[in-house]
This record gives sequence, structure tokens and C-alpha cells, in this order.
Amino acid sequence: MQLKVKKQYKLALIIKTLTDYQYQRVPLVLNPGDYSVRGSILDVFPINQSLPIRVEFFDDEIEDIRSFEANTQRSISKIQETNIIPVDDISKIKNHVIPHEILFDLKEGDYVVHIHQGIGIYQGLIRMKISEYEGEYAVIEYLQNDKIFVPIEQLPRIYKYTGGAAPQVSSLRDAKWQQTKEKVKKAVKNVAKDLFFLYKERKLKTGYQYFEDTELDLELERTFPFTETLDQSKAIAQVKQDMESIKNMDRLICGDVGFGKTEVALRAAFKAVVNHKQVAILTPTTLLCKQHYYVFIKRLKEFGVNVDYLNRFKTLKEQRATLAALVEGKIDIIISTHRLLQKDVKFANLGLLIVDEEQRFGVMDKEKIKQLRINVDVLTLSATPLPRTLYLSIAGIRDISVINTPPRLRLPIITEVHPFDLELIRDKIEQEILRGGQVFILHNRVHDIIHLKNQINHFLPNVGIQVAHGQMKSRELEKIMVDFYDNKFQVLISTTIIENGIDIPNVHTILVNNADHFGLAQLHQLRGRVGRDDKQSYCFLLYQAASIMKGNVQERFDALIEYTTLGSGYDIALRDLELRGIGNILGVEQSGYMETIGFDLYMHLLNEAIAREKGEKPKQRRGFTLSSKGAAFVSEEYIPDMNVRLDLYKRIASLETAAHVESLKMECADRFGTLPENLEVMLDIIKNEAQEE
Repeated sequence: MQLKVKKQYKLALIIKTLTDYQYQRVPLVLNPGDYSVRGSILDVFPINQSLPIRVEFFDDEIEDIRSFEANTQRSISKIQETNIIPVDDISKIKNHVIPHEILFDLKEGDYVVHIHQGIGIYQGLIRMKISEYEGEYAVIEYLQNDKIFVPIEQLPRIYKYTGGAAPQVSSLRDAKWQQTKEKVKKAVKNVAKDLFFLYKERKLKTGYQYFEDTELDLELERTFPFTETLDQSKAIAQVKQDMESIKNMDRLICGDVGFGKTEVALRAAFKAVVNHKQVAILTPTTLLCKQHYYVFIKRLKEFGVNVDYLNRFKTLKEQRATLAALVEGKIDIIISTHRLLQKDVKFANLGLLIVDEEQRFGVMDKEKIKQLRINVDVLTLSATPLPRTLYLSIAGIRDISVINTPPRLRLPIITEVHPFDLELIRDKIEQEILRGGQVFILHNRVHDIIHLKNQINHFLPNVGIQVAHGQMKSRELEKIMVDFYDNKFQVLISTTIIENGIDIPNVHTILVNNADHFGLAQLHQLRGRVGRDDKQSYCFLLYQAASIMKGNVQERFDALIEYTTLGSGYDIALRDLELRGIGNILGVEQSGYMETIGFDLYMHLLNEAIAREKGEKPKQRRGFTLSSKGAAFVSEEYIPDMNVRLDLYKRIASLETAAHVESLKMECADRFGTLPENLEVMLDIIKNEAQEE
């Protein structure tokens, strides 16, 4: 189907064609195969294009076609024509999750926290007339069926409840909520003092100030065989800016597996080497260490960079030779496992430490890492950072770059949950082998892993199956992994040694046995072993039927199935925090305080306390009224989806300047079409009030 500017089309016919092409109608277009209609605007993400497009009609004529960024929903550039091809069966997208940046994501029945009234249950939006004007109100229910109706301008007072177990709903008929809030305010003062100390300590530390990029840095960029995504480019720029500053870098790069974190690290490492500094890269497994080594060697061999590795695959004699070369400054980049943390490892001039998947290191290892970090720049890579890491980043103690943009043509991994069944395992293996792919089976019990191999071999006698686990001899293990990479056999049954970073592009199916024994973030990591190219990949979570309902297993599975959208690692980490509570991040007492009011409100109060510690006056939101000055709602015809409307309302309530108002007007016109009168009036009221201040 070809669409051209200034040509006549029937929108209804285009919609029918998209349906015939197996495109799915959704509230917001995020993935290839999505389309959305809002009045005279059609958004569609053609599966043959790297960006979604926005088609704007005037009557039956296409007035404008624009590409737009899915994560912001904002137009990028105008185009004159576009082609849309049908979705084939393999590329169907089943799940659609709206990114956290563009939606105040509330569902009816969710627990919410009103800063003045306490914890209640969100019951959706309702349109009603109070005094002379009609408006849309968020309804929150409290104990004894009491309700409050929150007008648009007060939506910033509402926070989604994030904590451990289901919270205690507040009563509007007593003062308990106010008492609880005051207790928490006092408690966060101590945390604020500790965090401010860390903040000051970090600000006071000065480190090496790197030069701006040289021609060598630019030459390395030109050798990158892919096109950088927008998020990846931004992360690289932020890292280099950190390195060129006099302050020590402490930055977290958060991005899903295969989204380009390694390239960010490689550019930083090369910049350090050009500035005559050594680089240490710390990895959690020997296999990941070797893989990083191959990647760095391949990318840097033309530049004369000396890259080496250190792990148990090397003999003691080889290790001693590597350590000697390191202390003499003959090695520029050393890639290592925990071996790097031993006392005999010395550097000539260490300038940059890169920690891959920090959450995989134990408490003792982290203490040793702290010693390495003194006066060096630190870059941490993670697909699903620990809640503590996220917390420090959110609090401003560590900087964070989130890579949410997937590589072009990458498809979300279809995730399903099933009881353990050998016939199902056989069927999934056969389906994958038929299309030329390979299969990972994750079985994290060494004592009966051979038994499982024999069971599957009985069903599939002609299929090549091998086993890998950490108790094997290192040479044997390495040979198995290399053979699997070279496609010499079809199925690898392995323990969690495959969890971090092992990149075997031809593996498109993973089955995780006893999936109920793993945490949410770990399951997300395991799922990331597949889905590295443009083929549809699958993750099957298998459980023993008797254990499915224990603890919050079902919630973990539901979250993993919900967050199949590419780039959802950050959301998974936040959801993991929600399921587990803050736990040992703040200590038992502070964790209890957080759970009584929810993470978001806790962070709001904590940020206010940190601001006071810094001598700053906490920012007071400017108050204004809409619901008593005009019709305060946006019609369903203009924005049909309730959550998208709710998000717009919250953003309207957060506007602070006339410039912000004009910017939102332009965005609404771009995304939804000509502004209805109600919306124009609301925004003009806010603009006038802002100009009067």
C-alpha cells in the first residue's frame, strides 16, 4: 500500500487494508505492526521501516506524512510518500506496553497514594459537573466506601503505590495518614544526610580530565558496522562528557541485552587508551570475559591497542605473564572475571573501570571493587540494575543513561508460561530446528542435568544435544560453547552460566526449566539470550505445577509477559523493586517506612529532604485552578484512550511557564490533531496565570 501527500484516500479503506495486512489497532503506536487512529490522524509502524509514521488527513486528502519517535510520540521529519507491506505470521506482535516516559500508567483497581489523603484504590476517570462547569475527575476510593474526586489541576498530588505486599487502605475519617507521613518525613532526614554526604564526597573528588575526541576516536566511530540508535548516541555523548570533566565519572548504562551497551563501553575504553590510561573491564563469568575479549580485539586490532584477558581458562604461567605485562603498562585493556580483584593484580596507570552486570557480584567482591574505584572513572553496564543501583541513580548519587531504543528490525521476544512437559519441549525444539535455529534449555541443577538430556534424547534421537555447567573443566566447557557458536549441534542444556551476555545469534528459542525458582530480573536476563536479530524469538517458562502459586511467582511471570516490549529492562528493574520492596537498600526500618507510603512518595519526600540538606528551598508547585474557570476535560473523540488522557491531564497540571504551554500545544497538535476548544481554553488559562507571576 502506497500513501502520498496531496493524494485522495478513504481513511476507512486504509484502516480495512491495515486490518487485512494483520496490523493491530492500539492506543499508542510503539512496535512494528501497530496502528492507531485519532480523528483525522493515522499512526502506523510499517514492518518494513525503522520508524513509525504519522499520516494527517484533511477530508479525504493526505495533508502531511511525518516520521516520529515511538518513545516520545513526537514527529521527527516530513516525508512525501511511504510504502506499507503486510505483516507475515512470524512478525505478529502480541503485547504492547507503553513506555514509562510517556504514560502515567494507572489501571482501575491499582493502589494509589494521595499526598494529603493517603493510600486508596484508583477507580478510573469520571466526567461530571460541579458548580457550572463540566470536568473529568480521577476517582479514589478509601475505607468505608468513601471517595474523593481529584480535578485535573491536582493530579500531581497522586502517586502510583509501589512497594511490597498490598498496602493498608487509609481512612478519610481519622488523622492516621497525617501522623504516618510526619513519621516518614522525620525518618528520611537521616537518609538524606547520608546520601548528601555521598553526594558531597563525589563532588569533591577530582580525577583525570580527558582530552576532547581526537581523529582516532572519530575513526573508531566510522568503523562501527551498525547505525547508532538515538539513545545509544546520547549515552556515548554523556560518557565522553563525563570523562572530559574534572570530576570522576560514576555512570550506569541501563539497556536491554543487544541494545549496544558494549559499544558505549568500547568507545569509552578507547578514549581512555588514546589518553594513555589503562582500562579494566570486570565481568561476572569466564564465558562473558572471553566474548568481550573477542569483540574488543576485533574492533580495536587496526588501532594498535593491546587487549588481553585474565580468567581461569589461562594457565598459572600465562596468568603471571599477563600480570607482569599489566604492571609494566604493556596492556592497554584487561578484561577479567573476579580474578581482577585479587591482591596480585597491579596497574601501571589505571584510568577507567568498566563493570559489566554489577548485580552478579557478591558482597565481598563489591567491597574489593570499591577499592579499585578510588580516583578512577567508573562505567557500569546493566540490563536490569539492582534496585539499590536504580535508587542511587534516581537520587542523583550516580548518573544514569537509559538505552531504550531497539536496533532496527529487532522484534520483541514472545514469552509464554507452561507446566513442565517433555512433549512440549520436543515440539518447541523441532519447530526451531525446522527453521534452522538452535535452542537453549536452562536447567540449573547439575545433579540431574544429564537425566534431562537423556529424556530429551529419547524423544529426539537424531538431534545434537550437549550439556554445559560450571563444574566442568574449563577447556571442555570452552570447547562446547565454541562448538555451539559454530552450530555443530542444535540444543544446549545449561545452568545459569549462560545468563550474562553470551551472544549466540542463531539461538532463537530458550526454555527455562523451574522458572518459578528465579527472580524477575534474572528471568529477564535469561530471556535476553535469544532475540539478537530480526527473526522472531521465543521464551518458554516451565514450572512444576505444584509450585506455581507459591510466593509472588505468578506476579513475576505476569510482569515478564507484560514487559515484552523492547527496551523494557528499566521497567523490569522498577517492577522488581515493586515486588521485592526496597529491602536491604535502606535497611529494615527505612524499608518499612517506604512501604507505608509507597516508593514514589517516599522518593518525593526524600528529594525534598536532600534539597534542604543542600541548602536549597524545595520546589513548590505553582497552584492554579481549571475546574472552576471552564470545561476541564478532553473529549474521548480527541483522545479515546483513558490512560493517554490521564497522562495529558497530569502533564497539563505540571506546566509552569508560558513556553511549556506552547510546547505542549504543538505536541498535542502533532500527535492528536487540531486542539478542541476545551483544551485551548485550559492551556490559555494556565498560560495567562503563568505570565501574571
